[in-house]
Amino acid sequence: MKTARMSASPSADVCAVLPGKLRTPDATDVIARQRLFSTLDELERYPLLWMADAPGSGKTTLIASYLAARELRHMWIMLDPRDSDPETFVHYLNLAAVALEPRCRGQLPELTIEDRRDITGFARRLWRTLAEHLGHHWYLVLDNIHEISDNSVVHQILRVAADELPYGTRLYLVGRSTPGRSYVRSLANHNLVLLERRTLRFTLEETRELLAIHARDAEAPTFLQLSDGWATGLILLLAFDERGDATPMNIDDTSVQHVFDYFASEVFDRLRGSQRLALLRVAMLPHASLSMAESIAGQAHTAAMLESLVKRNLFVDKRSGKEPVYTFHALFRRFLRDRARRQIPTSERTRLSRVAATLLEEDHQLDAALELLFESSDHEAAEALLFRHADDYALQGRFSALLGWLRELPRTRHDTPEHLYWSACCTSADDAMAAETLYNAAYERFTECGDMQGRFLAAAGSAEAVVYRGNDLRKLDRWLDLFESAPQAW
Repeated sequence: MKTARMSASPSADVCAVLPGKLRTPDATDVIARQRLFSTLDELERYPLLWMADAPGSGKTTLIASYLAARELRHMWIMLDPRDSDPETFVHYLNLAAVALEPRCRGQLPELTIEDRRDITGFARRLWRTLAEHLGHHWYLVLDNIHEISDNSVVHQILRVAADELPYGTRLYLVGRSTPGRSYVRSLANHNLVLLERRTLRFTLEETRELLAIHARDAEAPTFLQLSDGWATGLILLLAFDERGDATPMNIDDTSVQHVFDYFASEVFDRLRGSQRLALLRVAMLPHASLSMAESIAGQAHTAAMLESLVKRNLFVDKRSGKEPVYTFHALFRRFLRDRARRQIPTSERTRLSRVAATLLEEDHQLDAALELLFESSDHEAAEALLFRHADDYALQGRFSALLGWLRELPRTRHDTPEHLYWSACCTSADDAMAAETLYNAAYERFTECGDMQGRFLAAAGSAEAVVYRGNDLRKLDRWLDLFESAPQAW
């Protein structure tokens, strides 16, 4: 039986191939922005640095190139909305730490349901343990910090880091939005520094440096005016300025998607038909190794196409490792997913979703696989995948995430024995009475199905809930009699 106290260290097969979301973007062949490198050097005394600007402003590229230029030990996590669940965040943080220092395996705490009652205490233990095993002078980059909901306790865990991490260790929080109100004290205490919006915008000199690569440096003033210093805008103008009808870009959070979609359509429409289809298929994967991309695209030229986009800095970055992993810029992936919904028939999208989910499952990207299946309303495949790996979520202490996925299933599936059992496991620490009721219902359903193992697990869970409550231990008689009557069945 899986309980809230059980945890698991990253397994060898998981660590052998680092998930795409934990890979650092490739920083080769990018402009070394010495002005901003010097700024980051000057801000080293702050344990937390928050970098906020519009999408496509070069935040990720700047940090990746800075870490490479300074040869700094670091961990990288590309956040997504599921990381708002603290158990999920801590799980991936532990995986990243083990990848940086294998001796961390089995030494770092996983967040349990009991730890939620004292998040600050757990956070202190977490950061102190990391500091003990990683030493001094390491960096943690949390890319897409805006994906963490404002009310998530992950922010509390991050604020504690400022007080616990040794000098020379820093957290880079990178995203589209500025810090919320919960960080006011961190700012006041000089534990957190904010790199203001527009700091990342290209200057005239940096624009000249970029254009010089293309022998276009004389046109720097015009490009700077048209792009408003927006990094992606400069790249787009370099690719498409032959149209001769470009207008100034007023880049803010509301206009950037509109501007991007216009140019993204230019990139997309210039590809051959087979390349466009391959790109739509690969975009179903949030992170794709080369083998995964080729599997879902089903075309031999997929690698060459992706490499071409990477070299031209057109919305695809490559993350190195045992096998390269390709990641689409968030705006470009959104554009491609929208195109897929309009251009690929529903039945074919459903088939591709199952193919993509299988690839993601094999790559240990369970959340991404489930999200894809639910998005396509393929509840049958989602349910099968969820119950194949429910024990993995439990072993990782990710009961909140598991319960969230259970609730995504249609209500008509909420009374299956598996759903009842795992719902009970997820609620046992917070509400033993509700868990007991769910375990009992699961027991009856497993009995009807003739599932002896399921009966035993549900009975054991119910007995544990009775003991946990402690107000009517006579209920144990039923289960003790059952266990004694047919021990061979268990």
